[in-house]
Amino acid sequence: MAGPRYLALVAHDDESCGGAHPDQSRTALTYDLETGRPVDWRQLLGPRLVSSTETDNVIDGTVIGLVSSPELRRLYVQALKSAAGRDAGWWKDCDDVLADPELRFSVWPDAKRRAVMLEPELVHAVQACGGDAAISPGTLRAVGASPELLSGLAAGR
Repeated sequence: MAGPRYLALVAHDDESCGGAHPDQSRTALTYDLETGRPVDWRQLLGPRLVSSTETDNVIDGTVIGLVSSPELRRLYVQALKSAAGRDAGWWKDCDDVLADPELRFSVWPDAKRRAVMLEPELVHAVQACGGDAAISPGTLRAVGASPELLSGLAAGR
């Protein structure tokens, strides 16, 4: 997203040590263009969706911010269920990963999808249970996201 209110940059990193399964990570950085500072997801999404925040390091050592809450996890799973491409076997293999109450997410606004994107931060062994999911403005509005975020999504480019 490149305005008018937010700038979101998403970088993808891949790493392979020669094994059958390379490692991947995504770094999402979102800035408020009025202040030049990173956004406060707790303020934008509201306390219902962000009960805790923390930082972690991705493959190259970059520090990223992560958010979590039971409601955010519920919305993520709901969005995955409404998207195509995951069969009953995938859900059987990944159900316990997605049920983890400690699941943490990278968050960024996506102007093309006009949504807030969520991607869980997962250890390599269960990364196949992740992937990004879009949370619509209607859903965000219903759970108390800020009007500033919703208007930014509507006007984003």
